[in-house]
Formats: sequence, C-alpha cells, structure tokens
Amino acid sequence: MNTLESKVYELLKSKLTSLGYELVNVRYQKESGENYLKVIVDKDEDISLDDIVKLSDLISPLLDANDVINDKYILDISSLGAEKEIKLNKLDKYIHMYVDIHLSHPYKGLNNIKGTLLKVDSNNVTMLYQEKARKKEIILERKYIDKAHLAIKF
Repeated sequence: MNTLESKVYELLKSKLTSLGYELVNVRYQKESGENYLKVIVDKDEDISLDDIVKLSDLISPLLDANDVINDKYILDISSLGAEKEIKLNKLDKYIHMYVDIHLSHPYKGLNNIKGTLLKVDSNNVTMLYQEKARKKEIILERKYIDKAHLAIKF
C-alpha cells in the first residue's frame, strides 16, 4: 500500500469494524484516465447492495471531511464476492451454505470437496456432498482442512 492508501485504510478501519465489516483492502489507481479509490470489504454474512449504499454514504463524507484525496476520483466499494475465502476459525458461521473445502490429506483420493456444511465442532466438519448421483454425509477432521471458500452450486 502506498501512503495515500495507508491513510485511507487507517481512517476507515475502526469505523467499518465497529459496524461489523472487515476492511480487506484499499487501492488508489488510474484506469482509463480516471482515478479510482477501490475499497474492498467483507463480513460474515452476505454483503447486499444495501450494504454497499450504506458504506458509500458513510465513507464518502468521511473522506471529504478529512481531505485525504486532493484529486477528483471515483469511489468504488465492493465485497470479496460469491466465492470468497472462509477463515477456518469461522467455518461454523457458514453452516447450511455450499462450500469448497481443500484438504492437506485427501479423502477417498479427493483434495477438494464441495458440499453443504452441516455441522462444525472443534475436531470435525460434517458435510453433505454429491458422489456421482448420490448424496453422502461425510465427516472430515479439521486438522486436515487447510483452505475453504464459498462455492456456487450449479
């Protein structure tokens, strides 16, 4: 992050955290002759268009009042998206959601398993996944899960 991005990040971080959002990244860049301030946010639940409008209404006046950016710019607020990474210590917040789990030790030869999270405890994760034409419930040891992200079910 450059100095301007760091100033914006510090200005916004605590305010967004107090509202339940995580400030993921701030980028100030030129695209097609326009300056863009890109603010990427996250939270445990889905981020809606209403969230983006609320954040825009909060961030824009905050930036203006603190006179951080002298140039004309476009404020672009976005989320991590539909397939965002899930922090492993927050897996329990995604129960009943469709996820993609990556394993450090394969399960039946599979390193990646996509399915619906059914249960999460301190040692295991229970999922419902599709094996060929059958749905199966499996229990995975948490110690072998090294990555997870939301997935889109087709």
